[in-house]
Amino acid sequence: MSAQPSDPASGCCGLDGLGPKIVGGTEAGIDQYPWLALIEYEREHQIKLLCVGALISGRYVLTAAHCVVGPAMIKNIPKNVRLGEYDTEKATDCVEFEGGDEGDKECTLGPVIIPIEHIITHPDYKVYARNFRNDIALLRLASIPEYTEFVRPICLPTVDSTASFQGSERLYTAGWGDLSNTNSHTNIKQHEKLLFNTLEDCQQAYNFPMRRVELWDHQMCAGGEAGKDACRGDSGGPLMHYHQMNNTKSHFEVIGIVSFGVRPCGTGNVPGVYTKVFDYLPWIHSNIQP
Repeated sequence: MSAQPSDPASGCCGLDGLGPKIVGGTEAGIDQYPWLALIEYEREHQIKLLCVGALISGRYVLTAAHCVVGPAMIKNIPKNVRLGEYDTEKATDCVEFEGGDEGDKECTLGPVIIPIEHIITHPDYKVYARNFRNDIALLRLASIPEYTEFVRPICLPTVDSTASFQGSERLYTAGWGDLSNTNSHTNIKQHEKLLFNTLEDCQQAYNFPMRRVELWDHQMCAGGEAGKDACRGDSGGPLMHYHQMNNTKSHFEVIGIVSFGVRPCGTGNVPGVYTKVFDYLPWIHSNIQP
């Protein structure tokens, strides 16, 4: 891997072990979404896991600006990025092969922890704004991780796929956030299929009687089905589209960044709001250094 994001045509990004399958309920496969990055924060000499990001090259993780600046980050200092994680309570993760012989297991090499060298937030992100405009940031890693089955980057979009969406497309999100509004973070990587929503329909959902949230065209929405949503702890994580071209070039692209939603998570008819990555490609590329 290098500091520069890979061209999707190269076959070096957006590939995982299972493709666009949702298996085992909400638990993801051990080698699914190998670009998922847990952000480690230091608070009073303890490590906390509060946000997620997506590895887009050997040196950069894409996440939300609110994960690295703002009131919640005054005492929680982003320190490291953890790659190749599956179960946060185990040093090395193993799962049995489905349909295999008894004892056949697939194991990770354990998580890779890399210090954050530099944090770059979008200059127009407003910390106290309720609409979370320009909620995007880059984390530059202190070193380049080894490319493995469990650590590899996701592709950036090359076209605005949402322009051709008809409203029935399924997108994907994954992370270690709350399973519900009463349960705390899960220790095992989870994933969910979400329904794409047009911005017009999404705006209607956020026209609250007491506080209208004004969305804009650099945001996008997904979800709205009861019980299906990103939740607390998933902030900064990727909203993914499986870009199907042919068997050798099909790949995942990060088209959105988990930004905000309503409480309780998974409220019916109220989608989650995501930063639209395609619109920020010039900003992303201009801030990536060798």
